[in-house]
Amino acid sequence: MPGALRLSTMNAVLTNEVTQDMEVVATSFFFPRGLLGFEHVKKYSLTSKESEAPFSRLRMEEGNGLTLLVMPIMSLFPDYSPGLAREDMEMLQIQDASELLMFHVVNLKKGLRPTVNLKGPILLNTRTGVGAQVVITNAGDYSTKETLPL
Repeated sequence: MPGALRLSTMNAVLTNEVTQDMEVVATSFFFPRGLLGFEHVKKYSLTSKESEAPFSRLRMEEGNGLTLLVMPIMSLFPDYSPGLAREDMEMLQIQDASELLMFHVVNLKKGLRPTVNLKGPILLNTRTGVGAQVVITNAGDYSTKETLPL
């Protein structure tokens, strides 16, 4: 299972370009464990542009600066109910649900419909700036390549 998540995450790498658009909002996050497949990278920035909504970009601020396309998917998958481990919530220092943002990595492949990784969401604490990609406790119920219903 972790190998499948790692491959899915690596396929999602899009670009190392930096946008100059004026409508960009960027927030820095520290990932103590890195992301699956990128455990050595700890510093990221989340960038959102109104013109790209609902998509955002999670950019590595270390190493080669690759960027992952991410999006919140709860409205697209109303039956999605990820089980989050207590240890992950403690590591993220979540005190209230309003502090938590959840994103999913989007995979784009030419000629195929976009997919998202439902097994390994990216969780961000907006209060502390701590982030983590976690494997949900009910990962067996979901796919790393779920087709986006667009």
